[in-house]
Amino acid sequence: MKNTKPFTRNKIQRAKNRIAREEQKLIKLGQEEWKIELDLKAQLEKLKQLENSSEKSNEPDHQKNIEKAKTQIAKTQEKLNKTKTEVALSTKTLNDNEIALKEARLEKSGS
Repeated sequence: MKNTKPFTRNKIQRAKNRIAREEQKLIKLGQEEWKIELDLKAQLEKLKQLENSSEKSNEPDHQKNIEKAKTQIAKTQEKLNKTKTEVALSTKTLNDNEIALKEARLEKSGS
């Protein structure tokens, strides 16, 4: 380690820190994605029940409730798509940081 330049050690440490932060972010996003998927499934089930009960229901607002449920499902789907995009970007960033760490280690061994 004495032969290693301080700059290279700092570069390696920064890369490790970035990887750790990105892994935490990815875990958090994955949990959020999972919760949104569960919410979406529940909303779809609610819509299915509303549509099935429409023949039996005499409520004047029943059709409005169905439309509200469809609107909410669309919003949840948008949220899910956004989260999936964030997961993909975070995964790419994590991979880039891992490559940067490998390159920094190669610099260290090449010094």
